[in-house]
Amino acid sequence: MSGRRWRAFALVLATTLSLLTIGATLASTAPASAAVLPPDQDPFYQPPAGYQNSAPGAILRKREVQASTYGIPVPARVYQVLVRTNDGIGAPTATVSTVVVPLTPYPGRRPLLSYQVAIDSLGTSCNPSYQLRTSTELDSTGIWTPLSYGWAAVITDFEGPRMMFTVGPMAGHATLDGIRAALSLPEAGLGAGTPVAGWGYSGGGQASAWAAELEGSYAPELNVKGWAVGDFPGDLKKTLQGTDGGFASGFVLGALVGQARQYPEVNPLFNDKGKQLESRIGKQCLVELVASNAFQKVSTYTDVDIVNDPRTQPLFRDNSTGTAAPKAPVLFQQSPLDELIRPEYNIATYRSWCAKGATVQYQDYPVPEHVVNLFSTIPNSLLWIGQRFAGLAARSTCG
Repeated sequence: MSGRRWRAFALVLATTLSLLTIGATLASTAPASAAVLPPDQDPFYQPPAGYQNSAPGAILRKREVQASTYGIPVPARVYQVLVRTNDGIGAPTATVSTVVVPLTPYPGRRPLLSYQVAIDSLGTSCNPSYQLRTSTELDSTGIWTPLSYGWAAVITDFEGPRMMFTVGPMAGHATLDGIRAALSLPEAGLGAGTPVAGWGYSGGGQASAWAAELEGSYAPELNVKGWAVGDFPGDLKKTLQGTDGGFASGFVLGALVGQARQYPEVNPLFNDKGKQLESRIGKQCLVELVASNAFQKVSTYTDVDIVNDPRTQPLFRDNSTGTAAPKAPVLFQQSPLDELIRPEYNIATYRSWCAKGATVQYQDYPVPEHVVNLFSTIPNSLLWIGQRFAGLAARSTCG
């Protein structure tokens, strides 16, 4: 193994061990969750008969729950809503959004932050709606940062009930419908016209970017003040090419399974080993997906050139961003030193949005390592979102 591959392997091993250590700590400190049924056993997640006739964003079911992160109970009222939405091809489906409402009053109209967790997983128990109830959600940014500002928050299981990992339109539809549901939830006290902002990084950035693109056509009634997106896979073909066979190749295999769940035309592309992927990795969460599938090539699981096969081109096109201009301003964040999501995976999206007349501020963070860079983007994301909620005009770096 070359020195570069050894360094990459050491990096993923160290990251994985760190995350597993956190997970073990959480397991030892979290409150007992035996009463919390996993989503595939919880009737709450099953939409009622005739739900297809409801409008996108309609609340089909609701409940108040207890949530905690890192063993710390969330000091807020937390509600979960089963929301009618559309999948990646526009077919009716339903998913769950978690709405967090501060206990303290807010001076004026309370804003809503839609935070998209980087789910990057294939099993329903990997969703934030479940992990926030079992104190196993590693990304608590969407809870504690909005609460510190007095904002309400909504966190949506945007991959849908079939966990369509990397299916962009599914993520965008679910994100926007989660916002609609939060605004219409009486207990949240928000209502139509509430100022809204969206925020996500990596896989959560992909969902946020898709929501930003779809807002104007799918949910134009929303009062979105801005979207903060960071280090996300804008061009799926380039992301696949750059990630295939590397330390994070588990994401590529997960993407194949996620795409096949939405687009059945993917299934004939698998060889015999590929046909076992669903049963082998089909319920894996992010850490296991990466740790157990490093340095694998897509060619092991298919007998075709996935990148150039004519049958995959519509999938790459339909799940890559840059085809529509976001209606609201965008903070576009990217590290030139990110070893996982490199600038060439999304720079075409930035240029396309600019060319189409969007207001986009490109922010360069020269910070190495994908997870470390996530933390470096948090302060500026919060500042930028706060400025949008305060009514300040967004700056553009286009042109």
